[in-house]
Amino acid sequence: MARSSDDADATAPTPAPAPARRLRLGLTLSVAVAAVVGLGIGVPALAGSADSADTAGSAGRSVAPTPELPGKELPGTPAGTQFGGAWTSLLDETDAPSMMRLDIPATATKGDAVRVLVGRSGAFCTAEGRITSRKKHHMTVDTAPRSDCLPEPVTLENLAGTVMWRASADHSIQIDRASGPTSRVPAALVGTWRDGDDTVRVTNGGIGDTVVSGTRTVDGTRCSWSARLMDTAPFQSSPTTHPIALAPAISTTPACKAPYQAYRLQVEDGELTRWSTATTREDHFARVE
Repeated sequence: MARSSDDADATAPTPAPAPARRLRLGLTLSVAVAAVVGLGIGVPALAGSADSADTAGSAGRSVAPTPELPGKELPGTPAGTQFGGAWTSLLDETDAPSMMRLDIPATATKGDAVRVLVGRSGAFCTAEGRITSRKKHHMTVDTAPRSDCLPEPVTLENLAGTVMWRASADHSIQIDRASGPTSRVPAALVGTWRDGDDTVRVTNGGIGDTVVSGTRTVDGTRCSWSARLMDTAPFQSSPTTHPIALAPAISTTPACKAPYQAYRLQVEDGELTRWSTATTREDHFARVE
């Protein structure tokens, strides 16, 4: 049987490079990867706003070229079920994990907008990216101008239904589907929770909002921090526990370090449970209001 013109012109997907190491939170949570920081590979470029303790510009910074991908451009082909939807990823290649979220409309074609959120230790960035390339098995999202927070484009590769972030010619990273862009914090989490001196406050809010804050005493100093919502359906989580995934916390007290890198909150047996990537342990908080 004759092949379609799309099959004839589009090159078959290239073999997947070795995947980067993924996080394990506690015994069951595995969140996908965000930025190949430990390998010197960045995340997409920022064209929006940033909350950061270090917002230095990118003057003089070298940017790796986008890898050449096989196949012809399909500018009128929408993202569809291949690439459409929300995606999150988290990487623990260094002591400063990063978390990325992409919201790609299923109807989006080359040139259309994609919402990009990136949180990393000490910074949170939001940007409007654009689909700069659409091929049979690949889609590239980029933003401009480039910055230290998001220095490189993101290329997604769909291999038999598994979507990978093709970070370089040698490294691909699996990413996972996330809750939709209108998701909000579950009501079961909203309130104030405490474990000894450690207090966590959860408020109602949507994706990208600051929904969690906390205080604790470190070396005699009362330190505060906050974190933004990235997902309400984290990978390998049960909806019965009302889970949320947060970007790395940002310290809101001078001279204090944010206590946690990135973590998941959920409710178990009436307690708030926090899974921390830094310690791969769970902490339990009792509701106080």
